[in-house]
Amino acid sequence: MKVRKLMFNTLQSILIKKEYSNIAINKAIQNGNLSDKDRRLYTQVVYGVLQNKLLLDFYTKEYLKGKVVKEWVRTLLAMSVYQMIFLDKIPMYAIINEAVEIAKEIDRGSSGMINAILRNFTVKEEPTDESILYSVDKWLYKQLKGQYPDDYIDILKSFNNIPKASARVNPLRSNVSKLLSDNIKKSTVTKTGVIFSEGNIANTYQYKKGFVTVQDEASQLVARMLNPKPIDKVLDVCAAPGGKTTHIAEIMKNRGEVIANDIHTHKLKLIEDNYERLGLTNITLANHDGTKLKKVYMRESFDKILLDAPCSGWGVITRKPELRYFQSEEKVEEITKLQIELLDSVAPLLSIDGILIYSTCTLNRGENEVQIKNFLERHKNYSLEKERFILPYENNTDGFYIAKLKKVSR
Repeated sequence: MKVRKLMFNTLQSILIKKEYSNIAINKAIQNGNLSDKDRRLYTQVVYGVLQNKLLLDFYTKEYLKGKVVKEWVRTLLAMSVYQMIFLDKIPMYAIINEAVEIAKEIDRGSSGMINAILRNFTVKEEPTDESILYSVDKWLYKQLKGQYPDDYIDILKSFNNIPKASARVNPLRSNVSKLLSDNIKKSTVTKTGVIFSEGNIANTYQYKKGFVTVQDEASQLVARMLNPKPIDKVLDVCAAPGGKTTHIAEIMKNRGEVIANDIHTHKLKLIEDNYERLGLTNITLANHDGTKLKKVYMRESFDKILLDAPCSGWGVITRKPELRYFQSEEKVEEITKLQIELLDSVAPLLSIDGILIYSTCTLNRGENEVQIKNFLERHKNYSLEKERFILPYENNTDGFYIAKLKKVSR
């Protein structure tokens, strides 16, 4: 009962309260006191339901016809049906009995209905609608199909992949060759990356000693394209939690100066924890609204600028599966406007011949190449040096967009 109640509570927090899955799941595991077996079951079911929620709702809709049900009932049914369909080693009676007990704690009157549905449940038909089959919000599905007509199925399938446990090696304390072992393999995507085959990287000796930083392989390519020099003064506009900031500082061999700015005061501690663990001393914290930085710093005061912009996150749905349900045109328009304000704010701060990297972890072209095209129309003194598009199915990484911009004149 304990592990399934924890599953249910976590799913409610994510689907109803819209808490981020990684935060809700980590919190539940830390406080749940679960056995290894129960922790594996918990993780598998929670992620499985998040990846297949629309499909699971489709399977149960016939049983709910004519009934007015609350969202917690749909969550409990989805959780139970997922176990019935996708997990073959769990006794049916255990799934049903524990679902009924959870229902009784919330609303005893609904427990009979849930018991009857689960005892009689069978898959009656498969969906023909691809948005339901791949369990993606209808608006997001249309966007992906329209923007990637040749790739959208591969992208949708990739959303249910198991993410690699990837890390970036800190060259100031180790190197890739030294860290390789039966459990640690070399990345094929980036020279600075390694892949852990098991366990939580943050609990490893290598992490605690500052040899590695948890970072997706695609994300590791961003600082490499910025290519900062040890003599540079660099601004990281939206720096928290500090993965790219510390990568920049490492490439600079712990010399020069990196200003790590973030609007959220409480997130500065995450950056500080990161650079202290890695032994970096060339990072200075700043707490400003990124859209107002041109009022904080002098014109042309930075040699390099990184704007890893807030975005819709379509490229990280594999890691945050709930994002597939919380998309809308209004939200994307709002975040696109914020990106414009950030770009326009930092554009004057770059020195002549300096480099500005704009990156996002979304696949949305409106936030990526269209955003940069419009930026170049507004700022004729910038040129586009390079663009990189990373689709999540290509190497089982996050999806990323990286644009390298050069300031050619005042």
